[in-house]
Amino acid sequence: MVGVGTTVGATAGVIAAGALAAQFGIAYAGFGIAVLVVTLLFVVFNRDFSSKNLELAPFRWKVFFAGFWIDPRKHPDFAWAFSARFLFILGYWAAFTYQLFILTDYIHLSLSEANADIGLLAVASLVTTVVSVPLGGLLSDKLGRRKIFIYLASLFMIVGLLMPLLLPSLTGMILMSLVLGFGYGLYQSCDTALMTEVLPGGGVGAGKDLGILNVATNVPQALSPILAAVLIGTSFGYPALFVFAMICVAVAALVIIPIRSVR
Repeated sequence: MVGVGTTVGATAGVIAAGALAAQFGIAYAGFGIAVLVVTLLFVVFNRDFSSKNLELAPFRWKVFFAGFWIDPRKHPDFAWAFSARFLFILGYWAAFTYQLFILTDYIHLSLSEANADIGLLAVASLVTTVVSVPLGGLLSDKLGRRKIFIYLASLFMIVGLLMPLLLPSLTGMILMSLVLGFGYGLYQSCDTALMTEVLPGGGVGAGKDLGILNVATNVPQALSPILAAVLIGTSFGYPALFVFAMICVAVAALVIIPIRSVR
């Protein structure tokens, strides 16, 4: 469900952004209002448990900040999982973030054509992701395995990123979106499950520890446009971006091999 929600939201956002590309005020206001409304609905209808009789240890700043350091020597599986997610997201978003510019500067579409076609790419990705997310999640639970599906997801991602190099056209970009969508869907379903199984202490500090793992999601998303800009600015151009993304995804698959607590 997390994977489907993430993908549907990203797809709807890309389509809306493409349609409102010439109306920045309406676009930003619309997204801002949507976030506020959905957050309010979540808070109102998703009732939390009562903390009235909850026993809490005295709050201390030193203990609070120390809790964000998880020793990789004591919890190696957590450290490997963090590294794998960081690299995978970095590789995926490096290409995803620059889709509009790939269409205009690499595929050589006009800006109006690119704004229209980027919605098509988002829908192509959505179709395959909606298939692979539940499929990967159900098979992973049935077989009791997580890592094999992440390996498969990485393979699909690498094949997808090869498409624009082999076929630098809109067709190549559509093929990339279809294959990337399937791979990312597999990853979304099984990576989330794997993360819950490598939490220190069996998940006693799940809220904090999952928050730390979210750093491995958000930081690479912020870094990817910067790194992509540097790569595109080299003499190799956009091919360097695709190769970098493939290397990140491949290494991400390799660093989950040492994880021992999850099959």
